[in-house]
Amino acid sequence: MNVTIHAVNFQVTRAVRELVEKRLRFALRRYGDNLHSIIVRLSDGSSYGAIRCQVQARITGKGDVIIDHTDRNLHAAIYRSVERVSTAIVRRLKRKQAMDRQRQALPLPAS
Repeated sequence: MNVTIHAVNFQVTRAVRELVEKRLRFALRRYGDNLHSIIVRLSDGSSYGAIRCQVQARITGKGDVIIDHTDRNLHAAIYRSVERVSTAIVRRLKRKQAMDRQRQALPLPAS
């Protein structure tokens, strides 16, 4: 799992980078084989001082999951985004498994 962090309008410190990587690795460790890459975008561009955290997870063979969360606290934005992307990945993988099982259960048409 390759993690890339981008920031707009502020500098990402080493501590923030480590926090993001630690939270992602902890929350997504079970799905590492299914994840191609994770892109995190942090921005501080709103007028009321909120931080936006966008997490884009590229699931191998199953498309992307993109989650946005905005909060006044940087850590809260990161934690909530990671929590939500983890839930979305689980939902996407379960849906894919259910569709695969349903396809296997269908009888083949007689020729």
